[in-house]
Amino acid sequence: MKHIVLSAALLSFAAGAQAATIDFSDSAFASTFDGIGATTYSTDGVLFSFSATARGVDGYRQAFGGGLGFGVPGNGMYSVAFTADQDITVESLSGHGHSLTGYAGQLPFDIARDGVSLIDDFMFASASDETYDFGGTPIALEAGSTLSFVVDFGALSGSSIYASAVFEALDFTATSLPAVPLPAGAPLLLGGVAALGLLRRRKSCAL
Repeated sequence: MKHIVLSAALLSFAAGAQAATIDFSDSAFASTFDGIGATTYSTDGVLFSFSATARGVDGYRQAFGGGLGFGVPGNGMYSVAFTADQDITVESLSGHGHSLTGYAGQLPFDIARDGVSLIDDFMFASASDETYDFGGTPIALEAGSTLSFVVDFGALSGSSIYASAVFEALDFTATSLPAVPLPAGAPLLLGGVAALGLLRRRKSCAL
């Protein structure tokens, strides 16, 4: 019975595991100049803790039209990092880049997990919205681990005042297995088994 219940729970979890989205245009990421750049964001039952650095004073910068704005123009952001309260798989990142042809290339980012580089110098191709799938390999992130996106100005081609980028959304899938509830009658069943065991023991002692 226990195996059947567990199998059913696993099948239910697999069927229900669908990608959810972090919307960087959400008010949780409104422009701030608080010098802290910390916020929380909850979606699909997962709680995220974000931190950010930026030019001038740390905090978030909303780009014109929505999304997190990175780069020197507009005192943009230099980095964003987050942790989740359960295991997730990061599926894709949506956004776009801006650069002045002849003066700078697209803004490059280093993507790291717990300080270990995963992808060097990722960049959006153009000002048109696009979705990046991390080279076809989703990023597994354990609860409490940190995934960071940091602008790599050293790898930028041209002047930093002519390049920027916008993060619009990040898609993820929760991979932690939820707790499997016991059947409603399990406590009564366990109590009955214990009572029968006690009764048999008393009869053996009487003999």
